[in-house]
Amino acid sequence: MNETPTIKLTGHFNKTFSVKKEEKGYKGLEYSIEWDFDKEQTRIPISTHGATKLADTFRKLGFTQVNRKIMKKTYRIPCSWEVESIMKVEAESWDEAISIAGNDRLPLPTDSSYVCSSFKIDQEMLEYEQEKQLKP
Repeated sequence: MNETPTIKLTGHFNKTFSVKKEEKGYKGLEYSIEWDFDKEQTRIPISTHGATKLADTFRKLGFTQVNRKIMKKTYRIPCSWEVESIMKVEAESWDEAISIAGNDRLPLPTDSSYVCSSFKIDQEMLEYEQEKQLKP
């Protein structure tokens, strides 16, 4: 089996920083941020919002972020899609069966199939989610 070798960097790397998700956050703080400046390393626990803001500030000050892939957030993307199925309805005529099927009283069929190309992102709700996330 060919394994990709990994290198662990140790020592001081001036003007670098990293943000790491903590497994057991200190007093409910989910992340820690660590930076190296003038041969001194500093690490502090921090909230998600604080980690994002401080990481932006470090980048503006010319620091290089290491382990960048670690700080990912989860985003809520409102979306919808269509499915198709066959609903079994007991009735005396087609008209009655159609009426019963269309009145929303029957449970939806569980054996459905995705309608090709029906997936879409709800742009209006997406804007709402984006605005909601900007509020601290």
